[in-house]
Amino acid sequence: MMILYSWGTKVKKSTYLGLRPCANCDGYTHYYLFRQVRYFSIFYIPIIQFTKSYFIGCSSCMRGTQIDKTAAKEYKERYARFPTQHHLERVFEMIQTWSAKKEGKEEKAQLLQEIGKICNFSGHEEYLENLIAEIDQDRQEEVACIEES
Repeated sequence: MMILYSWGTKVKKSTYLGLRPCANCDGYTHYYLFRQVRYFSIFYIPIIQFTKSYFIGCSSCMRGTQIDKTAAKEYKERYARFPTQHHLERVFEMIQTWSAKKEGKEEKAQLLQEIGKICNFSGHEEYLENLIAEIDQDRQEEVACIEES
């Protein structure tokens, strides 16, 4: 009797962590907390999981940073009520539009009000402020490059 056995690895998206700049992809991409499981299988049926690891990475290129189990648990708890990927894509577009035509602080307050209608960033206000600042800075650098040309 012949027994077919093997081992392999499965990687699953666990928790959405938002849009972040990826050094490898050269742009803003969706980041997730990934769970990686190594397993032993008999007749193509996974029998034993012998390693679990977690990493934070880009959903496009799958490059990221490995973290330990406690850090993964903290990320899961912190981002449990984070806006969805779809909502964050809409927010990203709104910030880009605002950055292209901004004139004053009143418009930023209006932008934050419009974002609040789409999704709730309570507990993640710092993330939203950093995202707005990074997108605005990228836009200003683009404009400066165009003006120099």
